[in-house]
Amino acid sequence: MASQKNYQTKVRIPARSVAVTAMVALGLTACASGGSSERTAADGRKVAIGLAGEPGNLDPTLSNSLSSSALYPAFCQMLYNEMREGTVPVLATKDPEFSKDMKSARVTLREDAKFADGTPVNAEAVRFSLERHKTLPGSQRVNELDAVKDVTVVDDHTVELTFNYPIAPGVLKSNLASRGGTIMSPTAVKKLGDEGFAAAPVCSGPFKFAGRVAQDNVTLVKDPNYFDAANVHLDKVVYRVIPDSAVRIANLRSGDLDIIDRVSPTDVPTIEASDRLKIETFPSLGHVNLIFNIGNSDGAAKPAKLLDDPIAKNADVRRALELAIDRDAINKVVFGGKYETACGFMAPTSEFSTKESQSCPGYDPAAAKELLKSTGVGLPFHIEILMNQMPEYRRVGEMIQQMAKEAGFEVTLNIQESTTSAEATQQGKFQVYLNSFTGSADPDMNVARFYESDTPTNVGKFVADGLDDLLTEARSEADTGKRTKLYDQIHKIITDATASIYLVRPTNIIAYNGKLTGLTYRATGGVVPTGIDIAAK
Repeated sequence: MASQKNYQTKVRIPARSVAVTAMVALGLTACASGGSSERTAADGRKVAIGLAGEPGNLDPTLSNSLSSSALYPAFCQMLYNEMREGTVPVLATKDPEFSKDMKSARVTLREDAKFADGTPVNAEAVRFSLERHKTLPGSQRVNELDAVKDVTVVDDHTVELTFNYPIAPGVLKSNLASRGGTIMSPTAVKKLGDEGFAAAPVCSGPFKFAGRVAQDNVTLVKDPNYFDAANVHLDKVVYRVIPDSAVRIANLRSGDLDIIDRVSPTDVPTIEASDRLKIETFPSLGHVNLIFNIGNSDGAAKPAKLLDDPIAKNADVRRALELAIDRDAINKVVFGGKYETACGFMAPTSEFSTKESQSCPGYDPAAAKELLKSTGVGLPFHIEILMNQMPEYRRVGEMIQQMAKEAGFEVTLNIQESTTSAEATQQGKFQVYLNSFTGSADPDMNVARFYESDTPTNVGKFVADGLDDLLTEARSEADTGKRTKLYDQIHKIITDATASIYLVRPTNIIAYNGKLTGLTYRATGGVVPTGIDIAAK
């Protein structure tokens, strides 16, 4: 049984990262004892939220970390937001109004919204923000706004989006509910410059940026300019960076944290045993997968150029690794069986999900060994998997390491801080990357960002004949049945080429102090702190 194996790890971790991680872990564990630390829930108007990784660049146009996406609904709101109950208008007042040919749509804005600097959230600000997302060098939003050709100011509170091709309403709403729909203060961007704005973003939200300590925390304070400030009950929200799940749990139990998302399933019994903590779970739209570097030789923003590497040039090498991986065992051993195994980008809960889009090769170690041998590569064949320092990811890597060894692979784990690993993927400095993605309600966001040939979020630079056209066609199709068939075709192209290996689909698990009320959740699992309050003793 996989759970009975002794997984031995061959790991490459920078010495500095080890030292810093050890110091942070020791410090936070000491805080968790509750001896001298401030217990934030008892503080009255402050709540502390634990993040599993460093958010990195906070400029909505340039950010690419998983953790940063958790912050934006609190201080950098979008036109729409994908909530657990469905996609809702935020800075917009209603759904986009489409032309009959779906080649344009109008978005109507709130008339009472202001940025943290007091300037109005108006149509010009929307035009400025969307254009910046599309054109700023290094933008990570290019794919999300690929369909948008022009943004025209109709009046102070109406913009018209003209598209390069027809776009399905669900796709547009999903894109504008992501970081691609985040609206920034043009005044602040022009005043601070791109670097200054990244250091202190100015947007619209229930809270505003107050400061940060890299690798430690981001602090937000209540924004009196927010259009619904009267119903914002907290004075401050502090996001604390604590990669180790055990340390996050210890801080939650002691009261030094009030909320943690991305809770490890193995920690659920500990939380459930506490009479002062509550837990919320619901299905995820995202996935954890292995991405192969196939053509990222000059950076993800540059055109693909096939690497001179057997794992990039030969799909059978990649397929052999997939056959060597037991997804069920990973789910049971690392995640306590509380996640789901994953075969592709399509969430099973999606209206576009089919038997075909949920299919993939099963675990077959004997076939994996024979297939790898047939490729003619030297055995054992060495591969390196880049990943961030979350303990769960390391355990996933250790299991893959042992399973792959039986098929003739020698796997090294390159464990880095989360923003360092993300930057390495952008630069193409990886062979295989253990990736996680929170997902989106519309499948376009779950697949196009990773496989469209010219998007900088396609860090593996996998390119296949006709795939870009299929992605555009699926994005343009309003009919659910026709879109479903197109996504089945897209899934088959990705699966046949083993462009990546999907492993598990997480369950969103949020734990929080039982004194908190008014928590709401994004569909991606993040907590929106807008209406949070602290109950009286």
